[in-house]
Amino acid sequence: MRGTKTGIVGIVTVGLLMVSTTGVAAQSDAAAQGSMTTQPIELPAEIPEGIDSGTLQTPIGQARWVHLRGDETTLPAELFGLANTPNGYVVLDWDSTPLRLWRSPDLTNWTSEPLNVEARYGELSQADGSYWLRTSEPGGLWRSTDAASWEQVDLADLEPPGPNGYAWQFRPGTPAMHDGLVSVPFQWVVDWGVLTRDLPLTDDVHDFFEIEPGVYQLVNYRMEEGSLPVVRVEETDSGIRIVDHEDGTELKVLDGVSLEFVERLTSGEVPSVGGLGVVEDGALVEVELPGDMSRAASQALTVDDVGFVSYSLGPDGLVRVHRSEDGRDWIETDVVGDEAGEPTDIGGVGTAHGSVRIGTGTSAWTSTDGVTWEDLGPPTGFDGEPFASGWISGPMAMAGPVGSETVVGRIWYLPEEGEPIPIDTEMAFPASDCGGWEGFISSNTMFTSFDDECHGLRELWIITFDQLPA
Repeated sequence: MRGTKTGIVGIVTVGLLMVSTTGVAAQSDAAAQGSMTTQPIELPAEIPEGIDSGTLQTPIGQARWVHLRGDETTLPAELFGLANTPNGYVVLDWDSTPLRLWRSPDLTNWTSEPLNVEARYGELSQADGSYWLRTSEPGGLWRSTDAASWEQVDLADLEPPGPNGYAWQFRPGTPAMHDGLVSVPFQWVVDWGVLTRDLPLTDDVHDFFEIEPGVYQLVNYRMEEGSLPVVRVEETDSGIRIVDHEDGTELKVLDGVSLEFVERLTSGEVPSVGGLGVVEDGALVEVELPGDMSRAASQALTVDDVGFVSYSLGPDGLVRVHRSEDGRDWIETDVVGDEAGEPTDIGGVGTAHGSVRIGTGTSAWTSTDGVTWEDLGPPTGFDGEPFASGWISGPMAMAGPVGSETVVGRIWYLPEEGEPIPIDTEMAFPASDCGGWEGFISSNTMFTSFDDECHGLRELWIITFDQLPA
């Protein structure tokens, strides 16, 4: 460390410190201090009748748990991004159409309501007393003081990068706040959906696969051809058009889009350009970044006692650490991964006594200053196999395995001094061919959810620690 057959679908953006099952850390655009509530979470003193509950003795004290069962009408699919608001607990169903907010006064009884925002996906986060709603398709950013009424941040002054003929989509990252200042990482990503959306066909189109130059087989979300045709993309005076390769029927016309864009997209060359902005007078204003930071996405943004800290992956595969007191002027302060005994991949960032965590897929790291690192190693029982997810929030860290019938989660308590303290838990979910589990930790609570979309079943485990050690 030093101071100072390829298609158009291939990028998966995940939440905070999601580590890929291939052992390579996936990108993250979320900061731990913004992705979830840091306020203590409390289960009700009396658990309603009919809900499984109990206590758990751990090396750091007693924990309480509940196990909720329901369906899409009674439970949210997961609790990532849970906000502890003056009006109760709130979480966003990021993949519903329209987007929906779930609310609960006590974490055991849930109701949902549509969110009056036109967007395909969304994510709710919390930073320094404010609640933030980030959306994509289209990209947008909203701010609230109570998670009930929302004020949209003006994005009109942001300009997409070149070259001309490319369709770009704006994706805001999780805002970070320090001393009343708001910094927001963002990315411009190519909009592959510009080709697939609103085609007049009997099946939804998920991807284009090139079978010869300029000619593509369409496939659906099951990655099957089904009734979908082979199409040809032709250049026009103002852009391109998509036609049926067999009979020449025109399916779609796109002005301002170039053949080069289509060729790069379908060959898997999907560029993205990162940036940072500050929120001023209700608008997001892009700031000028130093050359080594100007095009790399800030994959993790957090704050320390001095100001903002950004972590981005450089072209050499090393993690660049940049700092700013005001969110405008940035300087590189560290490089992570250029010496033995350091993590090499960004998996996410968190605030545990000011620490940052970077994961490599088979191990987890923590740091109290972002300069020196401690390898926590893999969770017990993994024997070097990659684990599916990892989180850090406050003094707690969590990792879980690649999904299986029995979910074994390990939690670490990270004291300000001394070795991390492991805490083992075990939660069993029913086997399902089309169900998946998600887990994360926030403040004093571990959440794990199971969503079986085929059978409409949902389960939630919530484990809260009564009192964390001083």
